[in-house]
Amino acid sequence: MQADKSNKELNMFLANLPKAYESRSRRFVESYKSLIDMIQKEDEAETGGIKPIRVKLPFESKDFKKKWSYWKDYLLETFDIKYSSRREQIAVEHLYKISDKKEENAIQYLDYAMTTGYRNFFIVTKNRNKVAEKGDVGNGDYD
Repeated sequence: MQADKSNKELNMFLANLPKAYESRSRRFVESYKSLIDMIQKEDEAETGGIKPIRVKLPFESKDFKKKWSYWKDYLLETFDIKYSSRREQIAVEHLYKISDKKEENAIQYLDYAMTTGYRNFFIVTKNRNKVAEKGDVGNGDYD
């Protein structure tokens, strides 16, 4: 959690302050710790006290990590969807499965979903992108 990281960084900073500043920083530290406690309580209330899990991505390349992060930003920006850790883990496992365990396919599925405005990713077939030609059965008039 970000609050834990910030708390560790502040403690490291305070540990290196000269003793003369200790009394001046005491009130700030108390306020800061109170704020961190409040944030942690809000986080626990939102999740019912359930601790998030560490998401394990199926591919370790920088390209995939970047694309997955971009996908999550896309969902949040476009649909106001934020994955819980468990939902995200299931999503990456599903993507891994439908992509035949191939990173290139997984990235293409994410790109296709974002390009076409979908909130889910799925197997993309060649027929899905086929341009209709005269004589094809469809919804349009191709004369």
